[in-house]
Amino acid sequence: MSRRTWGYALAAAILVSSFLVQIPLRRRIDRANESASLAVAAGKPGETVGISGWKLRDLSLGFDGLLADLYWTRAVQYYGRARLTKRPNYRELGRLLRIATDLDPHLLVAYRFGSIFLAERPPGGAGEPQQAMQLVQRGIVANPNYWRLWQDWGFVEYWDLHNYSVAARIFLAGSNRPGAEIWMKTLAASIAAKGGEIETSRLLWMEVYKTAANAQVRASALEHLRKLER
Repeated sequence: MSRRTWGYALAAAILVSSFLVQIPLRRRIDRANESASLAVAAGKPGETVGISGWKLRDLSLGFDGLLADLYWTRAVQYYGRARLTKRPNYRELGRLLRIATDLDPHLLVAYRFGSIFLAERPPGGAGEPQQAMQLVQRGIVANPNYWRLWQDWGFVEYWDLHNYSVAARIFLAGSNRPGAEIWMKTLAASIAAKGGEIETSRLLWMEVYKTAANAQVRASALEHLRKLER
């Protein structure tokens, strides 16, 4: 057997085994969902029809990551189908995203794109910026040094909630995370000025001017400082 043929055989075996793992897993999930639905129908207290991510961890047989990917795929498919309808309904989107991230708190793609799906105004999205913000905040708790999540949170505060002062502080906090781009600090400075925090903006632009390695960025910072002095 050639190396390529062996590789194809191994890939096929992994694919088949993943499906075999999902069969009993999906059956257990479906039974749990059915029980939750019956409980709600009977008038018993509960949060939402369906099972929580934490309960699914107990049912996952150690395949938390695989199940998280499955629920993230479900969330994407649900979002895609909703967008194709004349009157989109994204009611279950937040729950699917929460389950996926409960199962795998480091599933960064679910936090990042999920927050976009939730925050975008209808019909393109759910129009739920508060849910988007909560999703990203949960992501930051689990991944505090991933600066892109701070970026996503800042944009929700800025574009969707118009909390300029809060957005400026979030971009500034994110700019101090490992690997963060310099434009996070420039955004913080610009938004602080828009929110009326002129002195904060001046201090941030001064910091950018002193620390930026790029000459163009330093020139832009100097120009902003001059405008603030007028």
